[in-house]
Amino acid sequence: MNLYERYLKYLNKNGKFFDNTDINLSYLAWFHLKKEPLENVNILRKEFLEDSIEGEGDVLDRILKNNIDTKAYIEFLYSDLDLYNILINIEDENKSRDIKAENILLDKYANRKSLNKILNISISNNIKIQSEISYIDKKNIRMYYFKGLAVFITIGIDYKNDDIVENNDLSKYLSIFKALSVESRLQIVKELLFEELTTSELSQRLNISLSTVNHHLKSLIEVGIVGLQLESKSGKGACYKLNKDIILEILAEIENKLKDV
Repeated sequence: MNLYERYLKYLNKNGKFFDNTDINLSYLAWFHLKKEPLENVNILRKEFLEDSIEGEGDVLDRILKNNIDTKAYIEFLYSDLDLYNILINIEDENKSRDIKAENILLDKYANRKSLNKILNISISNNIKIQSEISYIDKKNIRMYYFKGLAVFITIGIDYKNDDIVENNDLSKYLSIFKALSVESRLQIVKELLFEELTTSELSQRLNISLSTVNHHLKSLIEVGIVGLQLESKSGKGACYKLNKDIILEILAEIENKLKDV
């Protein structure tokens, strides 16, 4: 059981819900990819932030300048949470592992084409993908991206995605229009019409917080309007781009319906 999974088990054991904003989860995904020994888990927070937050200079300066959740990241940097004692006391083995089911899931979902379809992201061939099966976060698939290192994917043992099969019914278009009914999301789409942008750039242009941008991007990604481009050609790292094919598909459908009127 990797350290990420052990931490999830600790959260579950203590009645805590999975929280995407828990920086410890991202940290332990990075820690796993770096293949660091458990005894180093309390001393590499600064190195993790240096790898994760773009910019130059002291990591505290980067936190303050990058328009991220400043309070959460500063608390993480100076945290006295003893991850070593938490993780070492979590049972290491999952005695009820289903290897056959794990392999089926990995074959079906842990490839670039499927991940692009499910998560609406573009993962170039030069980016390493590390996939793990989760017996704690059973019904979800989650991704952590670390520039220059790898993509860490966790797939729940009970995860299913029927969207691998094309869905052409009316509900698809209704969900898209519903997502676009919020003004800030329309502004994001407008900004992405001509160039790929990072969350920080969108936050600055729209003059809204990074957490609000992420919230709106999540909704736009879920309906396929926006996608995530890892290691974009612009050299800015992970950027968001408009899925113009979806827009053209909707316009073509509207045109066809008007012809029938």
